[in-house]
Amino acid sequence: MKAILLAAGQGTRLRPLTDDRPKCMVEVDGTPLLDWQLYALRTAGIDDVTVVRGWSRSAISGDGLRFVDNQRFAETNMVQSLRCAADHLHGDVIIAYTDLLYRPDVIQRARQSTADVGVVVDLDWRSLWERRMDDPLSDAETLRTDGSGRLTEIGHRPTSYDQIEAQYLGILRLSPAGCEIVRAALDRAAEDDACGRPAFGSERTLDRAYLTDLIDGLIAEDYVVKTIPIRGGWTEVDSHEDLRVAEAIVREEEWTRPRATMEKVG
Repeated sequence: MKAILLAAGQGTRLRPLTDDRPKCMVEVDGTPLLDWQLYALRTAGIDDVTVVRGWSRSAISGDGLRFVDNQRFAETNMVQSLRCAADHLHGDVIIAYTDLLYRPDVIQRARQSTADVGVVVDLDWRSLWERRMDDPLSDAETLRTDGSGRLTEIGHRPTSYDQIEAQYLGILRLSPAGCEIVRAALDRAAEDDACGRPAFGSERTLDRAYLTDLIDGLIAEDYVVKTIPIRGGWTEVDSHEDLRVAEAIVREEEWTRPRATMEKVG
């Protein structure tokens, strides 16, 4: 299994920490986010890692990593970053955002899934959101299933907690067949974009599309997208308050510091 890490964004809400580095290089308790992620991936047995760089790309380096660059990072979003790594969308693949902090067992859970297209979701999301912000509903996204783990909706703005069964972490697991499905969806989106149509049946252009738009588009086309449920063991770092919460979590829960990974990455 391999991993594709989407790390092209600056993370403007974390300024001035991201004035000279991408969000994934911001330190949590003295260790860059990327090092925490590489530790989790490698502990779970994934050593083949491609990083999609953009903003301040020279700040991301390291032995054992493969790099591709999104030259249009300032005007594009996650889907276009993924398209930059389309040549690596083969075999068994984990795709992940890089503003995340997660333990190795989260990745191991994703590895164990037999779904062609699987999304890791947190059933206990609300306690984390309440710790990160005053109004969890204002930042959450809809996520519903058919009751058997098949995803029926994701990524929309909710009006009540009843529309949220869990929250998507930003980690997608694809089988070889799943990679073919996603590559085909990306190709169709590019054709739609050339004709002036939004991507994946959403309201967004291809340049502005999120991975949740891609996933929701697959659902609309009746592809089977399965949830991979977890309960905690992760957090998101999108703001200075998130950074404070993340540092508190790794200390309170005594997360293993990725020293060996730090030595490998430099």
